[in-house]
Parts: sequence; C-alpha cells; structure tokens
Amino acid sequence: MKLDVLGQKFTIIFHHFLVEFPKLTTCEIRTQTDVPCGHGHALCSEKDQFSRARGRKIAFARAVQNTFSDRTERALFWDAMRKARKDRAG
Repeated sequence: MKLDVLGQKFTIIFHHFLVEFPKLTTCEIRTQTDVPCGHGHALCSEKDQFSRARGRKIAFARAVQNTFSDRTERALFWDAMRKARKDRAG
C-alpha cells in the first residue's frame, strides 16, 4: 500500500505467517527509495481467533509508534492509511 505523508511517499507492506501458533502479522514501512524505516508486528494468542484486519491494525500501530516519536507525524500516517483504505474500498 502506498501512502503520501507530508510530500514523502512510503510503502506499507504486510506479511501474515499462519503456519503455526503463534500466528504473526508484520508491517514494514519503506521510504520511496525502498529503504526500510519502520517495523511492527502482532502475535495472535492460541486462545484468540486470527484476524488479518486486526493483525494489520496492531502491526501498523506498532510500526508507526516505533518509527515516529512525534504524535503529529503518527496522526498524519493514520490519516493517510484511512484515506488509502477508503479509496481502495471504492
């Protein structure tokens, strides 16, 4: 997924690992030059039902939190993500 935040382009890549427990979702934030700049992950407990959407949301939140210390930058990323998902849904 491509995001444009403050004139910079970022790519968000999600991976889901479903072979065994704990099931894992990872999120990687890359710059427009394809350099990784942030990473987050979410583990699913054996007691929980795996949800790709929930895993993406948690992993994205952790990637943004780990990458950007400024609350305003994090809010801009969330707004860009919501807009991209809304545009994608049609």
